[in-house]
Amino acid sequence: GVAPGAQVVAIKIGDTRLDAMETGTGLARAFSHCIQSKVDLINLSFGEGSSPATVGRIIELAKEAVQQYGITFVTSAGNDGPGLSTV
Repeated sequence: GVAPGAQVVAIKIGDTRLDAMETGTGLARAFSHCIQSKVDLINLSFGEGSSPATVGRIIELAKEAVQQYGITFVTSAGNDGPGLSTV
């Protein structure tokens, strides 16, 4: 495969009490877990459109993961098609 020997860590950030909506607490806990687990890459993918934030606790945690711990961070949103610009 593309990444032989890779280990995948799946972390649920959606709250089932809120129809699986992501919460700031869930995101913060996920980032902290990734840092503690010394992961190499975080892939954050949302199934709905989003308005990306540029400030706040989650942004600070993402910056910390990348800058201080060298974790590669990728993200996507808007994958809820069908539509011209969706997958």
